[in-house]
Amino acid sequence: MLHRGVNGTYWMNDPTQSPRTLLDNTLDASIAQAQPIYQAQKGRHRVIAPFPYAEASLVAR
Repeated sequence: MLHRGVNGTYWMNDPTQSPRTLLDNTLDASIAQAQPIYQAQKGRHRVIAPFPYAEASLVAR
């Protein structure tokens, strides 16, 4: 059963009773919880992952 609540989407059809994570468990961003990965670039924090939220690429230092 999929339930959309105030804290996001709840998915109760899994033995782990854990949320769907974007890219690991589903490609559907409307039911997933994304974990944004940031990198400081030229004094700004930029999202580098996951797709489709990435606004910049990883810059090696």
